[in-house]
Amino acid sequence: MRQDKAMAAVVALEDFFVELMPVLRRFPKQERYALGSFMETTILEAVSYLHHYIYSEKDSEILRRAKGRIHLLLFHARVAKRMGYFSEGQYEIFSHRLVQVGRPLVIRKKNDSI
Repeated sequence: MRQDKAMAAVVALEDFFVELMPVLRRFPKQERYALGSFMETTILEAVSYLHHYIYSEKDSEILRRAKGRIHLLLFHARVAKRMGYFSEGQYEIFSHRLVQVGRPLVIRKKNDSI
C-alpha cells in the first residue's frame, strides 16, 4: 500500500470522527460511555495504526490491524443502529464511508514494499 492511500484513509477517518462525535453525544448516558467510548477508541486506534505504518514500519500486519479496527467500527455502528441510536440514513452514510476508507487498505501477502 502506498503512503498516500494510507494518509487519505487517515484524513477520511478524521472527517468521519468529526461527524460521528455529535451523534455519539446524543446516545443515552450509559451507552455513551460504553458503546460510544468503544467507537471513539476504535477510530483512534485505526488512525494510530495508519500513522505507525506511514511514519515507521511499512508492515502489512499494521495494515491488518487498522483494517480490523475499521471492521470493528462497522460492527459498533450496526449495534448502534439496531439499538435505535443511529437512524437508517445515518447508518447507511457511516457504513458506506467506513467501507470506502477500508477498501484501499489492501494487504499484500508476498511483498510488503511500497
